[in-house]
Formats: sequence, C-alpha cells, structure tokens
Amino acid sequence: LLGVEVFVAGPELVHVEQAAPILAQMPLSRIVELLQFKPGESGRHAVRIAGVVLDSHSQGSTYLRDSTGAVLIQHHEPIALKAGDEVELFGFPKQGEYSPVVDHAVIQKLKSGPPPKPVHADPEKILDQGLYSQLVEFDAFLADQSASPLYQFLILQSGCRLIAARLQ
Repeated sequence: LLGVEVFVAGPELVHVEQAAPILAQMPLSRIVELLQFKPGESGRHAVRIAGVVLDSHSQGSTYLRDSTGAVLIQHHEPIALKAGDEVELFGFPKQGEYSPVVDHAVIQKLKSGPPPKPVHADPEKILDQGLYSQLVEFDAFLADQSASPLYQFLILQSGCRLIAARLQ
C-alpha cells in the first residue's frame, strides 16, 4: 500500500487534529532522504528542499538537484525559472515511476546562477546509479532523428543500447 486518498462531501466533515507546520521553520530535507522511513513521522508530509534548477517549465515539470541527488517537481505554482537558478521549495514527496517525485510544490527563487554541469554517465547504468531526474551526458552516435512542431526527437546509440531523446 503506497497511500490512501479520501474524498469528502465538504470541509465541514474534516477535523484537523494537528496544524500544519510553519513552512519557513521546517528543516531542509536532502533529496536522497525523500520517502525514507523516519521513526515518529507520519507518512505524507510536506518537505522543504533547497537546490539548483536543472530544467523548468512555468507550472511543472521542474528538475532540481542538491548535493545528494536530483528530483522531479511534478506540479507547482507558476514561476519563471531557468537552469542554474537556486531555489527553495515546499512540497509533498511521493513515489514516482523510478524514484521519488515532489508534487504540489511552492517554489521560491533565491538567486540566479550558472547552468549546472551534467553528470557523466554510462547509459547501461543510469537507473542503477540513481541518476533518474539528473542532468546527464554520455557518448553516443546519432542513429535517427525526426521533428514535430514542438519537439525534435533523437535516437542515440551507445553500445548495444538505443536511447530516445526529446529536445524542446
């Protein structure tokens, strides 16, 4: 069981047992610690994360990196960000397809910075190395390409592996 979602007829049917924490006073969480069990903590709770933007779209998806890893921010309030911006966010971690993601976040830009450097990766081991959501670089040959009005699609070959890439 990963979680439970409950629908109610109206807010008058909800009883708050414990008020939400003051977000600015919450301790910073490291990305590597998202969804890790911590004794005494309940399941779905807000987290506060600081990091550098890897890629962003105004209302999500945004990718963020700290010194311990990277995470996908699925939905957030509209904000104009670019790669290299230093930010702090409050949101709710949940299990994604390959690694934790943060949902329903509020992001605050702290300052601009230089674009982040990619992590050099072996395409055979990207998921094994915990590099999902990371900005990576690897050696490959261009096997094929196509385009649509919104995207350019590349098929890259690295060793025996074919990798699909979508460029905006």
